[in-house]
Amino acid sequence: MSISAKYTAPDTGEETRPGILFVDGKAWNTTLPPDAGDLRMVYEAWLAEGNVPEEYVETPAAVVYPDLSDRQFFQGLAEFGIITWEEAEQAVGPGTLPAQFAAILEVAFADDPLMLSRARVKVTGATKFEYADPMVPLIRLHMGWTPEQLNEFWLTCAQIP
Repeated sequence: MSISAKYTAPDTGEETRPGILFVDGKAWNTTLPPDAGDLRMVYEAWLAEGNVPEEYVETPAAVVYPDLSDRQFFQGLAEFGIITWEEAEQAVGPGTLPAQFAAILEVAFADDPLMLSRARVKVTGATKFEYADPMVPLIRLHMGWTPEQLNEFWLTCAQIP
C-alpha cells in the first residue's frame, strides 16, 4: 500500500486540516492531523473509526478571457465573416461602426435612443474590449451565438498577434 498526503490549506493549528490523501494512486478528500507522521497508521486508524473517504475530483482552472484590442476584436469579426475586411479597417482606423454591429445596437437599444447613442460611442471609441463588459452578453444574444460560440470567438481573437 502506497500512501502520501497533500494538505489543501495552511496549518491553522487545529486538530485536523483538509487534505488530499493518495492511496495506491487514487486521491481522496480527508482531514489529517497536522503532524501526521506514519500516514499508513493514521489512515488505517481513521478508517477504523468508521470514516469513509470521498474520491477527490480536481476542479478545472477557470478560463481567463483577456481584454481584446480594438484591432483584435474587429479583425476577429472579419475573420469569422461577420463583417467585411473593409469594415474592419474602417472600425479600427477612423472608428466607423460596421453595419452589422450598428444593426445589433439599434435592435438592442430600440426603446432607448440615449442608450443607443452611448453604445455607439462606446464601441467606436473603444481601444479595448473586456469580456466582462455588460454589452458582451447582449451582443452575443443578438448575434445568435451560444455562450460556447462567444468563448471560442473571444479566445480566437485573443490569439491574433
